[in-house]
Amino acid sequence: MAALRVLLKAQPASAGATIVFCKEGRPMERMAEALAGLQESGLPPDVLSDGQHLGTRAAAVRALRDGSRTLLLSTYGMSARGLDIPQCSHVILFDLPKTHEAYTHAAGRCGRMGRPGSVTTICTDKELFVLQRIANSLNLDFEDARRSMSMSSTTRRPRRDKASSSESSESSESS
Repeated sequence: MAALRVLLKAQPASAGATIVFCKEGRPMERMAEALAGLQESGLPPDVLSDGQHLGTRAAAVRALRDGSRTLLLSTYGMSARGLDIPQCSHVILFDLPKTHEAYTHAAGRCGRMGRPGSVTTICTDKELFVLQRIANSLNLDFEDARRSMSMSSTTRRPRRDKASSSESSESSESS
């Protein structure tokens, strides 16, 4: 969770919307409360999960689309396909997807219609082989953020994710 907070705080104020994908069963309401204050509104991010009423889900998507919210937490099943938020510039995969298809669909939520977009995957050292399988399936090269960061004596790496891989694209195909 600390790594997610660091990533979100590091985004420039001019960044578009961000969607954070999590696996089913993760306590996303508690995650949202922990992320409160990271949006200009000071409110926690909206959540899209299977147990919600259609009206609640529609309101969350509408708030992201109209810019009143800039951060959305979602399960892969709820938003990885069909969600079109043109101003979405960042996707963060808090949990690794189960398949390369799920990765493709989640990553395709940002950088739409020729706009720039960035996909960041948070994973542990033990999960790197899964990420490598996804990369091999999709013929992608991931950048290991640990190698591009300079660590000072006052900066600590968050414990939860010993690895963070990032992929940037100028545009993603519609999924």
